[in-house]
Amino acid sequence: NFTGRAYRPKIWSEFADGASIRFLLPERYYTKFGVEMGLLQEIINGPIYSIVNFVSKSFSGSLVDFTSPSSLAGDLFIIIIENKLVVKVTSPQCGVVYGGVKVEESVEISYKMNPGDMLYLPSFYSHEVKLDEDSEHAIVLCIVNRTPALIREWGIKLMQAMNISQAFTQKDLFRELLESTRNPEVQNSDLYVDLNSSGKIFDGVRKWLIGEDVKFIEQNERMVKREIIELQKEFMRKSPSMWLYFSERNYHITNHGAFWQDPNYEPDHENEETVGVLRMSPNRPRLEGNPYLEDLELDLRSCVRVARRSAVCVVDEDPSDPQYIFLYHTFQNSVDARDENELSFVKFPRDDLTLSMIKRLVNYYPQSVIINELAKESEEEKTKLVHALFDEGIIVATSLWEQDIFSEEEQGMERMEEEGEGIVYENVNSNGDEGDEEEDHLGFDIIDLDDNGSGYIKEEPL
Repeated sequence: NFTGRAYRPKIWSEFADGASIRFLLPERYYTKFGVEMGLLQEIINGPIYSIVNFVSKSFSGSLVDFTSPSSLAGDLFIIIIENKLVVKVTSPQCGVVYGGVKVEESVEISYKMNPGDMLYLPSFYSHEVKLDEDSEHAIVLCIVNRTPALIREWGIKLMQAMNISQAFTQKDLFRELLESTRNPEVQNSDLYVDLNSSGKIFDGVRKWLIGEDVKFIEQNERMVKREIIELQKEFMRKSPSMWLYFSERNYHITNHGAFWQDPNYEPDHENEETVGVLRMSPNRPRLEGNPYLEDLELDLRSCVRVARRSAVCVVDEDPSDPQYIFLYHTFQNSVDARDENELSFVKFPRDDLTLSMIKRLVNYYPQSVIINELAKESEEEKTKLVHALFDEGIIVATSLWEQDIFSEEEQGMERMEEEGEGIVYENVNSNGDEGDEEEDHLGFDIIDLDDNGSGYIKEEPL
């Protein structure tokens, strides 16, 4: 059931009086539904938005007015929420070509839909609805999938740029890209065009334009690759911002901000003895600062994953700046599907190590990756990359470690005690002399961890 300020009593009272109401983008007002729409957008990999229709007996016509600037073109999911509805579907007129698809004859089919039924209509099919005779009203959820329309429009512009009047194959370009980028192991839908597989997209476009076994001339090949990058950018620009699930936000930058913890120094201690602990360990290796989430820390042992695969796109050969790897994303976009967003991205100097780590994060989705296993090379490079992606909101932490300066040493000491190995504890007083427990001392134990006499200072309760 829908709730929130979009569904206040005034709407329902007008609906009861016989009015038919179309409500655009309810996900903006209902957070839980917005989260579900985000998950659906991940499954079909493309910009989507929704419309709720309250249909009365007097209503007749289409559920979505695609002639309105507020209703952006796309394929349509029609889902019956309440009561029954009759939908009449009409195919395009004979001989009309839509995105490379030539429809030979016009056909009309009527469907009687019950609660829970769903109908998927490509954008080049028209429809009309009316209430079933047995129903007083109906509530219908429409979800518009913009991906097919955007790809078909892009295909037409590409043919015009290349001065090609007709594609080699009459197959729909959207269908061609679906087949060329299909990966059953990672895709949960037959409507998923993988924008991160630019090579497979290129093969699909080539097959659609000039045939599978024909090669582009060098000039046209460069043009097609450049236009594919523009298509990837267009998807990132037109996709609404991703709604993360509630538990995911706990370990995402949107819920915490860029707060950094330096484990080498802890300011403003009330207990000067704790500060003394840090100062009395000059040989302890310095640690890099890490994003700090309450009492947890994002370090090399932590697991991370891309927040949403459909919300990021890797471009490693952008002709506008070939010296960098660009990671375009939608996390700074508006949640309103009608807004034209600025293009958001983070870029890194182009090198094979960085590219392999980024692609591993993207390709492993929805699985997590241990930061230390991103690559065999420098820990500094891995840490730097993960911190940059975390600050941009591109990744979410899926497991963190409790921040404890002495956790590793304490665990080693406990293991040694369990194994019965001798550890010598020496009580020292403030002058460094040996003394008994009743003597006044700072409350520290010096613990020898190896034969060289190196150790750390552990604070003990007085």
